Amino acid sequence: MFWQKMLSRMHAAPAITPAALLGCLPGLELNGRYPLQRFGSLPQIINTKQNSCMNVQLKNDSIPHFNSKAFMYRYDVIVLFFNVKGKATGNVIVNTKWFAINEAAGTTLFNVSVPKSSKLYVMCLRLHAGRKDEPVNELSSQGMGVWKAGSW
Repeated sequence: MFWQKMLSRMHAAPAITPAALLGCLPGLELNGRYPLQRFGSLPQIINTKQNSCMNVQLKNDSIPHFNSKAFMYRYDVIVLFFNVKGKATGNVIVNTKWFAINEAAGTTLFNVSVPKSSKLYVMCLRLHAGRKDEPVNELSSQGMGVWKAGSW
């Protein structure tokens, strides 16, 4: 169903440009049966560009709610980069440290190198439940969605 939902959003875009098409994706859940939103209050992500780096600040003072027997959790930030024509120019995955299940993530800072000729980006957020510093690889213990999209 992800493909159909993504196409539906893109059909509603105000223009047929890569920036407009990517700009309609924030808020899209990658798996509607296991939405990221079900974990409660999610982090705020602020990103700024400085020279050839993207500075990403992830901030959450709330504790996610898990129904599984998870002992810890972490956030992954996945950034996909595109040129002005919409061609992929690279991607980066950064993750927070593992947090105890009763611990708020607080503020985490990342510096991401932006590939040359990148003008557009899509940022996804994934939340993983885990045990012993390893993700629990069950769909019910994770969620992922498109968080932001933009241009430089």
